[in-house]
Amino acid sequence: MKTLLLICVLVILASVVTFRMRSVHAASNPAGAASSNAADPKNNTWLTDFSAAKQQAASEKKKLLVDFTGSDWCFYCQKLDAEVLATDAFKSFAKDYVLVRIDFPRSTELPPALKQQNDALAQQFHIDGFPTLIELSSSGQEITRQDGYEPGSGPQAYLAQFK
Repeated sequence: MKTLLLICVLVILASVVTFRMRSVHAASNPAGAASSNAADPKNNTWLTDFSAAKQQAASEKKKLLVDFTGSDWCFYCQKLDAEVLATDAFKSFAKDYVLVRIDFPRSTELPPALKQQNDALAQQFHIDGFPTLIELSSSGQEITRQDGYEPGSGPQAYLAQFK
């Protein structure tokens, strides 16, 4: 009886840990997305260098849209990418932003400087789950954020939260 109780507790604990890990720390290139430090707003390229993105936003008088993601392991991040970020509605919406992807992949190792930058940004913006999209002024001041994603809600409903 004690063994059965112990097994039940361990299964519940493992489930909680797994669920929490799906919505915790992560961010940079989902499958199929470009990873570049030179953004072209016409093709919605996501930058990975936050400092360069801030400089670009300031020079173009645009806001930043920062996507904290776990691109290769976070189910909800992948759904957000497929159902919102890869759509024409998002491409139209994104023309007013410099896009920045802060990734925390598990199957690939980031260069040390990029990993250090991403970790520091996650701390600075108090990221405790993925996906998290944050709208920033060109100076880096937070305007609004969206934590998580409800699959199936679609681009219009999701993007309306940033207006």
